[in-house]
Amino acid sequence: MHVVSREDPHPVSADEVDPDRVNHFFPIRRRDYHLGEYIDQGMKCRGIRRELLDLLLAIAASNDPNEFVALLREENGVIEECDLVPGTVTNEDSASVLLDMMPLDPRRAGSAHSHPNGVLEPSDADLSFFPRTGRYHLIIGWPYEEGDWACFTADGGPYDLEVIE
Repeated sequence: MHVVSREDPHPVSADEVDPDRVNHFFPIRRRDYHLGEYIDQGMKCRGIRRELLDLLLAIAASNDPNEFVALLREENGVIEECDLVPGTVTNEDSASVLLDMMPLDPRRAGSAHSHPNGVLEPSDADLSFFPRTGRYHLIIGWPYEEGDWACFTADGGPYDLEVIE
């Protein structure tokens, strides 16, 4: 996963982005990088709508062999919607997001992105990207069927997310 700033349009690894420069865009949460603790002022997420999960699986399949990335939105503790960020660039190895194009949204729950290789574990780049975009993160893997996804917290820990019909 890569991030790009409007001031510097060249993709850089998420590990190379200055967290202090990024976090001023997201006033509802902060990250203490010295202690590595994620401090969250939002609601705990209990589930994701089946329709949205099906849509994310379909988007991942339609973009294969390239990755895709989307931002997730929640309402009353349920992930209900996704936003595709303008200017996002994808390829077989990564997805690059323009941080300046991400909407400021207090309902942002996190992100969803695909791993065309089928690995349902966050990479080092994912672990750097997750805290910048929310609390809950879906990784959707090949072959993009019903059980081919996993949810993680901003620090990369697994999170049991209920699918709500």
